[in-house]
Amino acid sequence: MISGMSSLGSIKSEKSTDKIIRQIRKGILKGQLQPGTFLGSEKDLAELFEVSKQTLRETINALEYMGLVQKKKGPGGGVFISQVPERMAQDLLFNYFCFQQLSPEHLSEMRLALEPVAVKAAAENNSPELLKRLEDLNTKAEKVFELGNYAGVDEFAVLFHKEIAQASGNVLVAFVLGFVEDLLSQVKAIVEEDKMFASNIIEAHKKIYRAIKAGDGEAAAMAIREDVTEVGAGLIRLSKKTALAKGIAGEREPSVFQYLASQMEDDRKSD
Repeated sequence: MISGMSSLGSIKSEKSTDKIIRQIRKGILKGQLQPGTFLGSEKDLAELFEVSKQTLRETINALEYMGLVQKKKGPGGGVFISQVPERMAQDLLFNYFCFQQLSPEHLSEMRLALEPVAVKAAAENNSPELLKRLEDLNTKAEKVFELGNYAGVDEFAVLFHKEIAQASGNVLVAFVLGFVEDLLSQVKAIVEEDKMFASNIIEAHKKIYRAIKAGDGEAAAMAIREDVTEVGAGLIRLSKKTALAKGIAGEREPSVFQYLASQMEDDRKSD
């Protein structure tokens, strides 16, 4: 029996593609299939599952799109279990929200719910390495601000919040906040941050850093609530201005994706 295949078997009586995917997912969830596990060649797997080569190929393509397997060619090649890259998972989530009326305010509400939890854990379990990374990001943000690059401040602000989310030790919180931060970053790039907006971010991040360094989780949570609230208010102010300028204002606040679509159109016209 080829490595990784012992937990798999015929799906002859089931709807082929869906059932193969379900079996492989089940093997992953049970810990029987780990990243790098060799499942076999397409020929081996077609015989194991008792399906046609065409059905097996379509299934493997679907699994590959999901990020659960990887095909390798040449000697030693075949189909292997793959760990889903975070970027791929976020891209699929992005596709879902393309059809939702997701506003910048919704993103701020999510941040208010999760970021205090993350920063409290980060403060209570801080490390010299984390403090060094956060301090470096704040320093870089100040430098670009002094050069008048207010939009550039956001690059380091996003990384600052992602570091805190990762330091929480909660992979779900880190993933969701990473997704939210990336969406907000794209919106902020469109609405053209001004000096006041960027300055508020820098001062807020200094305060958050001091609380984390002191190991004061409550103070850190309070500081990050203030930061998220201030950024949310500033973003709504700037986004309404941008919406009017781009002609995408309406009865409801424009969705995140309306801003992105508008920017894509602007980019197309400039090409």
